[in-house]
Amino acid sequence: MNPFEGLIDKYRDVIVSIYRLGIDCCGSDCIIRVVDWDYVKGLNCSVYGLMIDPEQVNELLRRPSLVKSLLQRRINRLIIYPCIVQNRISLLNRLGFTIMNYLVSDDCPLTQEVVIHLDAYKIVELVSKGVTVYVHLYYPYIKGKKESTYDINSIFDAALEYLRRFGITIHLVLDELYR
Repeated sequence: MNPFEGLIDKYRDVIVSIYRLGIDCCGSDCIIRVVDWDYVKGLNCSVYGLMIDPEQVNELLRRPSLVKSLLQRRINRLIIYPCIVQNRISLLNRLGFTIMNYLVSDDCPLTQEVVIHLDAYKIVELVSKGVTVYVHLYYPYIKGKKESTYDINSIFDAALEYLRRFGITIHLVLDELYR
């Protein structure tokens, strides 16, 4: 077991669940990063959700058959990176989708569930507002490079210990390349 996996085990009381983020994964713990709607349309497995960008939201809204297909297969959770505005969130909610904005700035509208990078102070602030937080640790951040000045294990350990002190729980999203 590598040290990072040991840290995940150490903080099982803080980490509610772990999801994989990839292009071609399957399963209830998988979030697919959409690069091609036709690939998703032909997908023969269940997934937790889809990560799309605002332009893909526009394409989705122009294709009612795709909306219908996704909802019929119970693929209704969309993570939007970077975040989208409130009127788009409302429209997608009315269609039957659950929207999770990927917060990249303070200008992003809050949704009931959000995705952010590891920022313990921001996580505490969001959870205190009743928001469910998914923390995305992306591949370069997790793996690091030998020349990197950051030690992910010490950063992760300190952040999760801080969250533990406040009784905060999070969901973790790891790039599939890591797992």
